[in-house]
Amino acid sequence: MQFAQVIRSQSLGLIAAIMVSSPALAESYHCKFTEQGRSNYIPQELIADYDASTGAVTVNDTMIQYYVGKPIQGVMKSHNSTRALMTWTLPKVKNSSGQYTAGFTFNLNILRASGEASITAKPQGYSNSFRGQGSCTIK
Repeated sequence: MQFAQVIRSQSLGLIAAIMVSSPALAESYHCKFTEQGRSNYIPQELIADYDASTGAVTVNDTMIQYYVGKPIQGVMKSHNSTRALMTWTLPKVKNSSGQYTAGFTFNLNILRASGEASITAKPQGYSNSFRGQGSCTIK
């Protein structure tokens, strides 16, 4: 089974259950994306939790579950009444062709009023990047 098929076949219900089991957090962003292209490195769905009191960010999606097996830590770069901008790195990614990168750096930008969101994924050590557009609800 190819990487993309494995990732796409995973259910975000499992991810939501894992995230719910974590301590109560101030904001939970539930996001859905449409990739611009065909890389399969942009998640269809993700959940990012942010605790304003500690600054902690926890992110989970099907790629994170596939490679790490549990949510990973991120960093909130900007959080105000207009937007939330966060970043995280998924380490040690290998595609179905055997091509390897030390990690992918993701940037997620959410416009808080509308919920519109954009996401980019950049493989470390490569010049290309991948993009997606979508929306997030804040819970």
